[in-house]
Amino acid sequence: MEREPFYFRSYYHCVKGMARNPRELADEMERISRFDPACVLWHLQQGHFVNWLYYIGEEQLARSISGASSIEEAMSVLRQGSPEKPGQRRKRTVAGTRKASTRATGRGGARSTEGSGGQKARKPRKS
Repeated sequence: MEREPFYFRSYYHCVKGMARNPRELADEMERISRFDPACVLWHLQQGHFVNWLYYIGEEQLARSISGASSIEEAMSVLRQGSPEKPGQRRKRTVAGTRKASTRATGRGGARSTEGSGGQKARKPRKS
């Protein structure tokens, strides 16, 4: 299952760009900010980049740019990448990669519905 990319949208939901990973996000932020900086700044101020980074499992980067006040600051953090602690491995998940020590956040992570017909199990009613 492939992760949903980040779409840069403007006022009328016109897609101005797309990114599939943090590096592409920084590149698109730079490109789009040349002709429509308000679009990039709006996504930054509304927390859209932070939410998407959590969704793709980049929790460290999400926390790092959550306080960014400028496009340049956010791009700089994204280009530096997610620093990993020595000995920390990434594991493959259905939704992509994430750090082995991170716990599920419920932000876009894939969950198996095998055997449940795609529905949540219900508790039996008390009589």
